[in-house]
Amino acid sequence: MRGNIMNKKNNIKKRVDSLLEDIISTITDSNEKGSQTQNLDFEIHNNPYKAGCGFSVHGEYKKTFNNLITEIYTQMNIESKYLCGLIFFKKIIIDLMFKDEINYELIVEKMSSYNRLESHYLYKIYGLTFDNNVLPFGKYKFIKKDYLRTYVEDTNTKIDERDLNIFEPKTPSEYVLIDIPHLSIDAQYGNAKAKTILKEVMNLLYYSVARQLFGSRFFIDTKPSTTYFDDVFIFSIGKGSTSGSKMEIKDKVITLNDPSETAEIRFLDIITKDDLCELTRRIKNSIMWIGISLQEQNKTIAFTEAMFALESLLKYDDDIISKSTTAQLAETVALLVGDSFDERIKIEQDMKKFYKERSKVVHSGEFSNLDYAQLMRIVYKCIGTLMSKKPYIEMKKMSELQDYLKHLKYDLKINMGE
Repeated sequence: MRGNIMNKKNNIKKRVDSLLEDIISTITDSNEKGSQTQNLDFEIHNNPYKAGCGFSVHGEYKKTFNNLITEIYTQMNIESKYLCGLIFFKKIIIDLMFKDEINYELIVEKMSSYNRLESHYLYKIYGLTFDNNVLPFGKYKFIKKDYLRTYVEDTNTKIDERDLNIFEPKTPSEYVLIDIPHLSIDAQYGNAKAKTILKEVMNLLYYSVARQLFGSRFFIDTKPSTTYFDDVFIFSIGKGSTSGSKMEIKDKVITLNDPSETAEIRFLDIITKDDLCELTRRIKNSIMWIGISLQEQNKTIAFTEAMFALESLLKYDDDIISKSTTAQLAETVALLVGDSFDERIKIEQDMKKFYKERSKVVHSGEFSNLDYAQLMRIVYKCIGTLMSKKPYIEMKKMSELQDYLKHLKYDLKINMGE
C-alpha cells in the first residue's frame, strides 16, 4: 500500500515538472512569436522581485498557458489539499517563475507556507426575522443588522477602515445578515465557496417554510426587490409578531423552533456536515431542488423541479424515465409513505398522473395545472419519513432502503399483520 502511494506521488511529481517545462516553453514561444502577431488578446505579468522585468503571453499561447496551470492545479489536488482557488494558485505559480528555479517541491513548499485562516463572510438576507439578536443555524449564524457592531466586537474581529460602513447601512430596508465562516488560504476562493453555501441556506430556508404551507408563493431574498410574490413570509423564532407589512402585503409568520425532534437534528446535520452517507446526500439534493422549485415563478418549471426533487431522492435504476422507472418510483413512494392499502393505491395513482404530466411537459411543453401542492406534500412526506422514522433513520445506503421496501411488498407476515 505504501509503495503504491509513493509511486502515485512520484508520477504526479514527474507530470507536474513536465507541465512546468511546457509553461516555460509556452512563454518563450509567446515572447518570440506571439508578440509579432499584434494579437490584442494578451496578458502581462510583472516581476515582483525586480522592477521593469516580466513577460507577456499572447493569443493562443495565453490559452495554453492557462490550461497548463489548471492541469497542475488539478494534478496536485490544490483545492482540497490547500483550500485555495485557481486564480490565487496561478498568481503563486507566476511569482515562483521569477525565482531561479521552479519545480514540484517548490510549489509544495510555497503552498504549505500559507496559514489556513477562518474568514467570516457576511451576506444580507431580506424577509427574515427572529426575536434574539443572534440566531444559530447549524454552524452559521443570523445576526440582526443593529447588533452587527456588537457581534463583531465580541468576536475580536478586525475590520478594515474601508469596511466600517457595514455598521451604518445606507438603505433603510429591513434585513438581517448571515455569517458564513469558511477556512481557506485564499479570501477570494473562500468568498466563492461561501456564496455556494448561501444558495444552499436559502434553499433550506424555503424548504423549512414550505414544510408547513404548500402551494403558496413567498419571498426571501439576498437583495431588495420592488416586486414580490403574492405573499411575503417572514421567518420568526418565538411567538412575537413581525414588522406588519412590506409593500402593503400582509406578512405571514413562520415559527422556527429550536431543534429537538429527530428530523430537526438530522436537518441541521445536512447543513453542517460534508461527509454525508448516500441516503443523506439524496435527502440534501432533494431539499435543494425543493428550494429551487419554490422560488421558481414559472409553474411548469416549478412542477418539473419538484419532480427532480423526488427523483433525486428515490430514483435508482435507469438513467432515463421509462414506464418501468415510473412504476418503480410510484411503488417506492406508495410503500414508503402510505399507511394503509387504500392510501398506497391512491399515492401510486397520483404518482403515475404526475409522471404522465411530466412527460407532456418534456415533449410538448403542455401543462394541465395538476395539483402542485399535492406533489410537494408527497415529496415532503418521503423526506420526513426518511429523516424521522425507524428503521429509515438507521439506513445509510439506497440498497438498504430497497431491500426493506421489497420486504414490505412481499413478506406475508408483514402484510398479514403478524
